[in-house]
Amino acid sequence: MTQPKQLHPKPHDLLARCTPQLSALVQLLSVIHAPLSKHVLLNIVKKAGLAAPPGRSYTGLVLAEMLEELKNLGLVRHTGEGISCSPEVAHAATLHAIESGAFEPMVRAAVAEIPMVSNWGSNFYRLSAHALRDVRIGVYRKDAREALDAAERYLRQFPYEAQRSHPFDAICFHPFDEPWFRSLPVVLQGAALQAHLTSARSTLTPAEAPFRALAELAARPDVPHYLLDLYCLELLWRGRTSDAGAAAIEGSSSTQIAVLACCALQRGQYARSLELFRLALSALRKETGKRKAYLDDGTGPFFILALLATQEAKLLEEAAELCRFIAAKREWPDQEVYHVLQGVIGERQGGRSSKELQEATLQRAPQSPLHALFRLMALYWCASDQHRREAKKLAGLVQRLKDAGQLWLAREIEQASEPAAPSPPSAPSPSPEAAATPLYRALAPVESWQSSISALLRLNSEEATDPAAPQSRLIWHFEELRGFFQITPREQKQTPNGKWSGGRNVALKRLVEEAESLDFLSAQDRLICACINKDRGAGYYNRESYVLDQDQAVPLMVGHPQVYLDAAASVRLELVHGEPEIQLTAQGETLQLQFFPPFQQDQKLYLQKETPTRIKVYQARSEHKKIAAIIGAGLKLPARAKDQALAAINSLASVLTVHSDIGVDSAGQIPGDATPHFHLLPYQGGLRLQLLVRPFSDAGPYFRPGAGGETVLAEVEGKRVQTRRDLKQEEECAAAALAQLTVLGETEEIEGEWLIPATENALELLVQLQALGESVRVSWPQGARFKVKQTVTPGHCKLSVRQAKDYFELEGEVKVNEGLALDLRQLVDLARNAQGRFVELGDGEFLALSSQLRRYLDDLTSCADPHGAAFRFHPLASSLFEDFAAEAGEFQGDRYWQAQMKRLHEAEAFRPQLPGTLQAELRGYQVEGFNWLNRLSYWGVGACLADDMGLGKTVQALAQILSMAPQGPSLVVAPTSVCLNWESETARFAPTLNRIVYGGPKRSELLQGLKPLDLVICSYGLLQQDAELLEAVQWQAVVLDEAQAIKNMATKRSQAAMKLQGRFKMVATGTPIENHLGELWNVFRFINPGLLGSLKQFNVRYAAPIEKSEDKKARQRLKRLIQPFILRRTKNQVLEELPPRTEITIPVELGMEEVALYEAIRKSALDNLAGVGKVEGKGELHLKILAEIMRLRRACCNPRLVLPDSAIPSAKLAAFAEILDELRENRHKALVFSQFVGHLQIIRGYLNRAGIPYQYLDGSTPAPERKLRVDAFQSGAGDLFLISLKAGGVGLNLTAADYVIHMDPWWNPAVEDQASDRAHRIGQQRPVTIYRLVAKGTIEEKIVGLHQQKRGLADSLLDESDLSGKASVEELLALLRSGS
Repeated sequence: MTQPKQLHPKPHDLLARCTPQLSALVQLLSVIHAPLSKHVLLNIVKKAGLAAPPGRSYTGLVLAEMLEELKNLGLVRHTGEGISCSPEVAHAATLHAIESGAFEPMVRAAVAEIPMVSNWGSNFYRLSAHALRDVRIGVYRKDAREALDAAERYLRQFPYEAQRSHPFDAICFHPFDEPWFRSLPVVLQGAALQAHLTSARSTLTPAEAPFRALAELAARPDVPHYLLDLYCLELLWRGRTSDAGAAAIEGSSSTQIAVLACCALQRGQYARSLELFRLALSALRKETGKRKAYLDDGTGPFFILALLATQEAKLLEEAAELCRFIAAKREWPDQEVYHVLQGVIGERQGGRSSKELQEATLQRAPQSPLHALFRLMALYWCASDQHRREAKKLAGLVQRLKDAGQLWLAREIEQASEPAAPSPPSAPSPSPEAAATPLYRALAPVESWQSSISALLRLNSEEATDPAAPQSRLIWHFEELRGFFQITPREQKQTPNGKWSGGRNVALKRLVEEAESLDFLSAQDRLICACINKDRGAGYYNRESYVLDQDQAVPLMVGHPQVYLDAAASVRLELVHGEPEIQLTAQGETLQLQFFPPFQQDQKLYLQKETPTRIKVYQARSEHKKIAAIIGAGLKLPARAKDQALAAINSLASVLTVHSDIGVDSAGQIPGDATPHFHLLPYQGGLRLQLLVRPFSDAGPYFRPGAGGETVLAEVEGKRVQTRRDLKQEEECAAAALAQLTVLGETEEIEGEWLIPATENALELLVQLQALGESVRVSWPQGARFKVKQTVTPGHCKLSVRQAKDYFELEGEVKVNEGLALDLRQLVDLARNAQGRFVELGDGEFLALSSQLRRYLDDLTSCADPHGAAFRFHPLASSLFEDFAAEAGEFQGDRYWQAQMKRLHEAEAFRPQLPGTLQAELRGYQVEGFNWLNRLSYWGVGACLADDMGLGKTVQALAQILSMAPQGPSLVVAPTSVCLNWESETARFAPTLNRIVYGGPKRSELLQGLKPLDLVICSYGLLQQDAELLEAVQWQAVVLDEAQAIKNMATKRSQAAMKLQGRFKMVATGTPIENHLGELWNVFRFINPGLLGSLKQFNVRYAAPIEKSEDKKARQRLKRLIQPFILRRTKNQVLEELPPRTEITIPVELGMEEVALYEAIRKSALDNLAGVGKVEGKGELHLKILAEIMRLRRACCNPRLVLPDSAIPSAKLAAFAEILDELRENRHKALVFSQFVGHLQIIRGYLNRAGIPYQYLDGSTPAPERKLRVDAFQSGAGDLFLISLKAGGVGLNLTAADYVIHMDPWWNPAVEDQASDRAHRIGQQRPVTIYRLVAKGTIEEKIVGLHQQKRGLADSLLDESDLSGKASVEELLALLRSGS
């Protein structure tokens, strides 16, 4: 909190320099208070009727100019939240508004435009600044009721903001205008002063002027009592003890009586102080009506100090009880001070020295000046060596207290800092307050180890009793949750076969209210149920709740026969009593006194897990806690204290077990065992693993490796024995064992336990534990849950394959051992339901499949269809099962299988020869491509050549066609724009082929006269039109170029392609998958029908798992299946000489008018689509969404594409013009692509006006004309080539350009990549740069974001990267809903 400032004339001077209109605007902003946008401000200006500058009216432009002028004057702030009045002038501006009479109209306008929000019958503010505005309005109106109500709403809705700055504090003291403040109603002054002075006290802020105002109010006869209370407290903190004592009235309020008590404490009158504190506490309880109320105004810790100063045991216990009461509260002022006092009280009650406790807290800075004082005094009282060091650290705090006027605590800290240096007798006392008794003298310092020994001698003993343990039908479920237990009662019912059901949870409320009617409760259960407490006002809506007091209940469960570790009551937990022990041992020249268990001061129970199913329960009696507090982790004594130590522990023999190797015979010593013990317990579908050590081997307690004491005492076979553990060896042995348990690598360790909920991982753990052999011990405390019967490999299989019509059938048997054999179909079914390599046989028995056998079974599941006891698979999938057959223990294949394998091996061994008539020198990778095509042709199967764009797929296909041409005619089907390229490439590389461009009126006669060496080049359009003519010809080779044209199986084009007859079918495409895997299925339906099954089978086996679940195993199986028939090489892999390619996305900032148009279209689209899905279905909705998105994308390109007569300037056209100027200056040539012909026409008009030469091509350009324009551009005619993305994105060679500009992003990046590769291909000598112009903050950014996902779909099958799927209706709607 900043210091209150006196009002400076500067704000008035600044306002005086403004025109009346500017001044009125500042006044309005001060009334509004909260930051807001220009649009909302303009509305309020108009509603308030503010006068505009002469000759003008208020518009957005006029308002912007005025705000800019005010900003330059420092009267207005512009932030990310909006526009607001500068805080320095807000108060003065509001007063000006009041003086001019404009305040009320401004208030009405602001509240009307930004009201409270009403929802479901409740009112609330959207921002805390809006709530603060209403508090300000009430204060400046000087309407106490309105201001207090508004402040109450603020505190209720924004409590955290109020903690940082109370609204009255912010309004009245920043700045502090004292004359105006004194004009406020007294009740408002009081509320503001209370908020401000309380805050100033906690933040050490000077507040002299506000205190003077408070003093004047306190002097009035009608002063409210709470202001007098505040005044008395302020006098006390300011060190004016005499004035505080005079102002406070005994018998008035609890606060004033507490102030009088503090004054008495300062004078060293401890008895009088204690008397007054009791009166104050009694008054407080009457004022609040609460029996357990306590002082929370800062005086409470001094009551505890008064109790401590008496040194009486009864009063010390009272002090301890008060501290416990406050420690139990969640939020209480100065709670950390009471924690300090608890340590002091415990020590004074005969407990352990608080020195270690107090010193341990010094790492943290004090939470408040009061905390600093009491911590410093506590260090003095326990004779800590850290006292002087801490005192020096507090020097800065003392000065801050003095600067803030809080002289009492400053004086006390100074005096406590130098307790051994009393003031010289001759030094005059500056004030009566300075002569008061310092607080630190209320207690004298004590020595620690001597008080510890004497505390042990004072302890008394009590005997414990053992509860009975009868059997019951109520079970108690102990669930361990990260170091503590949650206990749940469950009711079991006996089934007709005499077994108990798993049970169901019983409400604690029922066990309390209906206990008498529950006849199944045993006497022990009833004792436990008596520990259930009703908690009033806890939980939601202040409902009553019931809680089991575990500290009371768990000891009563000792010996209970129905306590379990799992809800199903299968793992019984044994609870036994534990007896605390104290041990005295000699360690060199010192004595070591140890106590077990290590009780904490607030701990009533200590639970020691002896085994995974046995817990020892130690009850902490008061004596035990005192012993634990005194001894802690171990008390070291000098050797000379031997007799005193023995006397001390012998005096405790009736309270706890005593062990000592001093003066008595030591227990039998045996060597410690460091062998790791792994305990396995059921957990969900898997196991819970616990790692322990057992120093006494097969008896005695368990410990976590390396944890706990080195010396262990236990009773083994009736004898008291001890061992010394080698903690380092335990840790090393445990670490070595864990290193072999790799299945635990991804499992978090929780205090020596690992939870393995998955059955598969649990079984893998068993296999790994078995491999550790004798180096570890493994036990099942509740019996073995799983058993891995045997590991099965392909060698255990007996297989046979035979032909069945167009398929092969595989069947077989798996012989596990002499007593167990499974047929292959049965094993596959079992493996299908298993998540990993473990197959369940029943009754907890499992088979472990080797990784190779698991892969073969997965192949059968995904690539073969069950048929009776056998599996049917496509002959082309034979290669997947060849290895399985070879590794089987026994295998028989019929003659058809042998022939298939022979043909496959012959194809692999076949050495193709390039046709001698090929007039081209193929690159190495192109020769490999031809060899691959030729081998598949030899085998009699189809091929998909999926090389990257520009790698010469055409010449590789021509080489294959030439090799088959002497046997008959071949057919090439390609897009119209590519057919001419095929004709020219054939003439160049294969001149012996008879080129026939399919077309003209006599197409039927043309086909009838075909002969060997003929090559028919046909467009996809004519293929669809003449499907019956073309399918009647028996072709040697059928090549579909740019085969993405048949990706949609439902189109007539695709259906026509499927009917073509050819001895060898191949497709050439750089993008076999553009959007989804269904496209790949259709490509393979053409080249190798049946290999991927039906579309339904393909979707179930591959498409859905890969696209929706990102199933990497399914992806890998599909890749293995198609890999022999698809070949893909990228430019980076094979073309080292190809120049680099750089892709740059240029964000284009749309103009304000363009943004407004875009947003209007977007919101209109959402309105148009509302309800369409419910009425017309998702298919219709999908089409309508795409139509609306198309309008948005056109608007991103140029406003004229949606509004032809629009005069709105296009930011994209301007960006294009800038790029073009730079390219032409540097003599570069560029290809310009757009998916919208209309966009190209706009660009064309710009080029015509600028006189820039170019070439142009779209879907309407005739084929002969296309070739002429391409050749012209390649020869140097034109700086640019404008190309429609769909019409010219494939099949063209335009290496004359070294720049590519995409004016708008297309959904599919593959289409853009194909277009870019018109320039970046073989023959290009210069680096290629690709620009993508993307409208910033629009749907185009989202489309570019989807590009990477789209690319991943193809690469995941061809290049091993990850993948994504199709855009759904919901995803398309999300593009519309978001602005960008």
